[in-house]
Amino acid sequence: MRSLCLAVLLSFGCAGLGVAQDSPAPEPADSSQADSSPAAADQDAAEQGAQLRWKFNTDQNLKVVMSQEMTQDMKVAETTVSSSTTNKTWSKWHTTEVHPDGSATILSEVTRILMTIENPVTGKMVLDTDQPAEEEGQAAQLEAMLRPMVGAEIRNRMSPRGKVSDVKIPDEALAGLQGAVGGGMMSAEKLGEMMQKVSPVFPEQAMQEGDSWTSGSEVKTPVGNMKVDSTYTYEGPVEVDGRPLHSIRVDMTMDFEAPEGGPSIKFGDQKSTGVMLFDNQAGRLIRSDIEQVFTLKVEAAPGQVLEQKITQKTSNVVEEL
Repeated sequence: MRSLCLAVLLSFGCAGLGVAQDSPAPEPADSSQADSSPAAADQDAAEQGAQLRWKFNTDQNLKVVMSQEMTQDMKVAETTVSSSTTNKTWSKWHTTEVHPDGSATILSEVTRILMTIENPVTGKMVLDTDQPAEEEGQAAQLEAMLRPMVGAEIRNRMSPRGKVSDVKIPDEALAGLQGAVGGGMMSAEKLGEMMQKVSPVFPEQAMQEGDSWTSGSEVKTPVGNMKVDSTYTYEGPVEVDGRPLHSIRVDMTMDFEAPEGGPSIKFGDQKSTGVMLFDNQAGRLIRSDIEQVFTLKVEAAPGQVLEQKITQKTSNVVEEL
């Protein structure tokens, strides 16, 4: 069950880290410039580059669909043991209030989770919260971890630049996940933020093609802290299906900090590719697609190193309801 819990935490953790927001986006030299209103963003974009901003309307409803596919190949002796996890989560965002600074209070609700875990030990397990709950076995334990999140009301505030703050999520919604191995190491606010992030914090200033900014974050696990540094590069305007959008390339590097006395865990080869498409006229993300391929080397015992190759694909799609 420990490996199952860690797989679920890694799944949610990597999803949030892919759009890490804990480090602020770089500010312009003139600190007197305030966070521009959404109405001024388009004018600035035309005059001095692209100033990307979310735009909110009271009673606006958005559907956010997050999809993940993760495969793990571990070498044990001369044998490769493979496992896979797929996760699809549907959420609804409802804007309850737009504030004078252009930020919005958003009430979101997870409406469905569909997760499949397959490995040689447990076989295939499927969780679909649209179906009756499993009552026994490890599938029931997976149900206890994730089903409480469905239907829970998560409240947060989001700025036009995409910064998420003031996250409030019912304790009972995350009781199952926090009760799992490693879940208790994260607060309800931290877990809620990870589930809410679909966008980076955009820079204050307008961007020209090739401009980059960085952000960093981390997720705690029972075996150490996983840190991710993300670099976002503005690639300029693009047209997709006749729609004018803005393209942002995403590059990530990861590191692992193991606690003293714990097993040594290091990242080997790693590669990430990702693209975000943003509609500045509509003021929202259209979709993001990120693929990570990396190797973990775990020293389970002196002289015994387990090597695990992980491939993860994550996408977020945002649509009007």
